[in-house]
Amino acid sequence: MWIASPASSIPPATISGGPDVVLLALFACPAVTIAALVVVLAVWAARDASRQARGHRRRKGQCQRCGYDLAANVSGVCPECGLVREPR
Repeated sequence: MWIASPASSIPPATISGGPDVVLLALFACPAVTIAALVVVLAVWAARDASRQARGHRRRKGQCQRCGYDLAANVSGVCPECGLVREPR
C-alpha cells in the first residue's frame, strides 16, 4: 500500500485505495515503472522466441515440443515426448 507523508501534495482520496494507488505507485517511483517494463518485455520476448522456435521446428519436420526429427515417422506421434503431430 502506498503511504504518503503529511507534507505530500497528493490528495487523500487518491491514497485511500483502489486502482488509483497502483497507478500512483507506478508513476511516482521510476524504479517500479522500469522494473514493470523490464518484466513485461522479458515475458514478451520469451513468448516470441518460443513461437519462432516452434515454427522453425515445424518447417524442418521436427517435433514442435522437443525438436526430435520426425522425417521418417509415419505414426504421427513423437517417440520422445508423445506429442501428436498435426496433419498437414
